[in-house]
Amino acid sequence: ASGRSSITRTSNSLISISGNTIATQTCDKVRLTLYVERSTSYSTGYGTYKTYSYSADNAYQLGKEISNIPVERGYYYRVFTVHSVTEGSTTETTDSVTNPIDYR
Repeated sequence: ASGRSSITRTSNSLISISGNTIATQTCDKVRLTLYVERSTSYSTGYGTYKTYSYSADNAYQLGKEISNIPVERGYYYRVFTVHSVTEGSTTETTDSVTNPIDYR
C-alpha cells in the first residue's frame, strides 16, 4: 500500500485536505483515514482535531478531498493519514503526513 496527503489554506479560517491510498492490485478493501491534527508548536505536540474515515470494497485505490474545514486561530495544522489495503487475511498499512500550516 502507498498513499499521500495534502493540506491547503483556503482562507483565514478554512482549510482543505485530501488523501489517497493506492494498492498494487484490486483488493478486498482499501481504507483511508485522514486526521487533521493541531499543535501550538511547529514540530511536536500534535493532537487530533478532526477525523475523516473512508473505505472501498474490491478496489485498488481510494481518494477523497474535503473542502472548507473550519479551523481556529492559534495553532499549526497538519494532516496525518493512515493508508491500508486488505486482501484475504493480509493487511498492509502505511502512513503519510503533511508539513504544518501556520494559523497562529
